Amino acid sequence: MSAAHNPQKALVYCADLNVLPFALFSAQNAALHAPDRNYDILICSLDPLDIPKAFLTLGIRNHVLDLRDQIASLNLAEKWLPETAFLRMFLSQELGDTYDRILYLDCDTNVVNEGIFRLFSLDFAPHPVAAVRDVAQWYRLSRRVMDFKARGISGQTCFNSGMQLVDTARYREMGCLEKMLAVHKDPRPTEQNDQSLFNLGLMGHIAELHPNWNWQWTHKEPYLSALASPNIVHYVGWIKPWSDQVFTRTNYSYELYNRYRRFIARHFPDRLADFSALDKPRRNWLRSVGHMSVQVGPALSLYRNLRRFKSELDVLR
Repeated sequence: MSAAHNPQKALVYCADLNVLPFALFSAQNAALHAPDRNYDILICSLDPLDIPKAFLTLGIRNHVLDLRDQIASLNLAEKWLPETAFLRMFLSQELGDTYDRILYLDCDTNVVNEGIFRLFSLDFAPHPVAAVRDVAQWYRLSRRVMDFKARGISGQTCFNSGMQLVDTARYREMGCLEKMLAVHKDPRPTEQNDQSLFNLGLMGHIAELHPNWNWQWTHKEPYLSALASPNIVHYVGWIKPWSDQVFTRTNYSYELYNRYRRFIARHFPDRLADFSALDKPRRNWLRSVGHMSVQVGPALSLYRNLRRFKSELDVLR
């Protein structure tokens, strides 16, 4: 990294040992796309993680957050999510004295080009956070998600919490963590765990970013995804591109699956047994043509979504 390196910005993932390889897959791509970047890359965790030397050489490092007792006392962990999924809520509290801007990404994302440096200088005031609309509202922008419907809330944007651009000073000044914890204490149930806290607690205080910064149609609409040329892709849903069900239940490519498998074989060989050596599926041209034909509707929905933005750096407040 060059002398222009600015440690006041950080790209941050939150991981435990189980998802560390996938966080490093994304972090490595971010680092390789931007060798002269002006931001740090951190893998935050509750316990120390052994980061292989190849990633340390790229400037990727582990940062342990001493929050296990606090998170346990708040009883945050719910359903299938591990405690580390809630670390993103505490990043401004823990890192705000060092970083004025944080770009948080889920471990099941991938940075596909060098463009993310542009986010760190993006103006989204007066809001403390900027994020991308959740895929649940991509087909119909006005759709009420479950958490909103259960509370009689309409006309609100539901944001995906897997990518967050945070102004740490405003986040702390506006008491964002406290707002989300207040929702957690509400006896009414929530549907999407930390994402529910994010949307209900910070309602009206989140700026909207272009979908290319958190592209969530990764397997459902592969042709539209290719046309969109997103900067950050997010493998939402239960089946990930490294799953052994990847070809029977998703449209992820064999090439993507193999990229993950080769990465695991090289850097985490002890985990390779978890990844089947799947054969390349035979191309079903009839199925491919049929799938392309049913993307006309989604294409129109996408057009209505994208035309609200003048460019991918436009911010809707």
